Amino acid sequence: MINKTSKALVCANGDQANIFKNFLVTFGFEDIETFGTIDDAYEYATRHQCEFFVTALSLPDGPGVVLLQKLRACGNYGLETHMFVGDEVDNSEISLFYQYDIHYVLKLPFTEERFLTKMKFIEERESNLPPIDAVVRDVHAAIYTKVYDMAEFIIQQGQKDHGDHDKFDILMSEIHLEKGENEKAKVLLSGVLEKNPDSLWARSLLAKYLLATDNKEDAKVILDELAEGYPHHMNVLENAGVTNFDLGFVELAEKQVAALANIDHTNEHAFELGTKIKVIKGEVTDCLDDLKKTHSEKEIVSIMNSCGIELAKKGKRDEANRVYEETLSITENPEFQAKLHYNIGLNLVKMGQEKEACTHLEKALKAKPDFKKAKHLLDEHKKSAA
Repeated sequence: MINKTSKALVCANGDQANIFKNFLVTFGFEDIETFGTIDDAYEYATRHQCEFFVTALSLPDGPGVVLLQKLRACGNYGLETHMFVGDEVDNSEISLFYQYDIHYVLKLPFTEERFLTKMKFIEERESNLPPIDAVVRDVHAAIYTKVYDMAEFIIQQGQKDHGDHDKFDILMSEIHLEKGENEKAKVLLSGVLEKNPDSLWARSLLAKYLLATDNKEDAKVILDELAEGYPHHMNVLENAGVTNFDLGFVELAEKQVAALANIDHTNEHAFELGTKIKVIKGEVTDCLDDLKKTHSEKEIVSIMNSCGIELAKKGKRDEANRVYEETLSITENPEFQAKLHYNIGLNLVKMGQEKEACTHLEKALKAKPDFKKAKHLLDEHKKSAA
């Protein structure tokens, strides 16, 4: 149901935003905010609850579906109503709309008469949602707020009242995955994909199942295809990039993370994976310079420490130590210095360079005298280093 006394948000290009605002005023809305970019709209919407959104399919900083995905991921949304406006809707966007329960799109020309006609249709439909759609919306809202037991109960009640439906199975599989019930999810997804093998929603969740069960190679096949076919699906791009990075396909991971950053340039996942890729390629100094512009010292050390650990796991201990050493150059915090010197010492021990390792372990203890792990490792290798 549309509540005209609630807050509405318009995110559209330039003069269009004001045109749509005026149309909403004519329809009866009073509290309307307008924005010209996804970033500005998202920042506002996370601080003020909005119940109705008019969003352009194309915006200066990315496709409008990015705003939808970011809002749903923030945990405050799920029951709101969206209308998208634009020239054309491509197949990849239609699949995203299906997954995110979006039913309303207005294409050119944007006349007041056409806009108000669409709004009346939306108002009538929202006042009397089809039973399946009402259940799906309530389940989505519960999932987005991580109330999984409630989401499961709503689906079970929906199945009892309205029978089986593919959307119920997909949503239940999503709940199972969130609760770690992976095999239950697989059974439901297999049933859906047997009937509709091209389902973006089900295939993306099947990839999530494969990742959860450590079948990264099989997940990669699905994610690479989806990333190519659905270039605005943020979770797909993120999971594809991470999976390819973990499997050593660094160039492909870089392409996918660049695609994610291109549609959402503030995306933290894209930034952190992009940083790891730069480190793998030896561009450590550039990474530190970029991080200094946007991150605190604590965040930088955490990210770079994680990069060093990734390199060490791959057996690239020299490269890992270079990361730790360059990170040492930007911090005077004793806690951070101790951790970085310890990691260098640990790598050197595993490389058989015990004398050099002890030097760094001593520096770790100097920075943090109660560092038990460093003391234990130093005591263990000091004699053989002498």
